[in-house]
Parts: sequence; structure tokens; C-alpha cells
Amino acid sequence: MITVLGIYIFIVIGFFAKKIFKEIDGKTLVILSTYFLQPFLTLWGIMLVPINFDLILSPLVYLLAVFIALIFTFLFVTFLCSLNISFKTDASYIFIYFFSGSCWR
Repeated sequence: MITVLGIYIFIVIGFFAKKIFKEIDGKTLVILSTYFLQPFLTLWGIMLVPINFDLILSPLVYLLAVFIALIFTFLFVTFLCSLNISFKTDASYIFIYFFSGSCWR
């Protein structure tokens, strides 16, 4: 409950800052929250949980899945480039150019 209270305190501070300082843009408050306040809350939340193997395994499984998808995409685009198919849309041209470099002639 104390962790949630910290988040509500930051919301109230942002609300009163917006009311007091009329020239503050909403984007400014979001940037301040993202770069200055959220790291404190994140580290505080992480420190409340005991570190175990599952805490480390979750990000590693996510990164593995992302890299497998990236490798599959690269191989698929390389295969498409080897077929010398002429694509008609700009989106497919940008996609293939981005992932496989100079396959277009």
C-alpha cells in the first residue's frame, strides 16, 4: 500500500504544479515524470521484491524471443530478396531495404 501511495503523491504534485504554474505544458510534466520520478519508483519497487532466479529469467526470455523474431525476419527478407520480386508498395520497399541492406538493384 505504501508503494501505491508514492505514486498518488507524484500525481498530486503534478496536479498542483499544473494549477500553480499555468505556463507548464502537459508534455513537460510527462517528461519530468519519466526521466526523474519514475526511476525512483521503479528502483523502490524492485528493492521491495527479493531477488531470485525468476526475476532475472523473465527479461532474458523476452530478449531471446525478440532476437529469434529478428533473426527470422532477417532470413525471410533475405529469401525475398533472392527471388528478385518487384514490389509495388513503398512500405514493402522500406521494410526490405531496412532489413537487408542493398538487395535492390
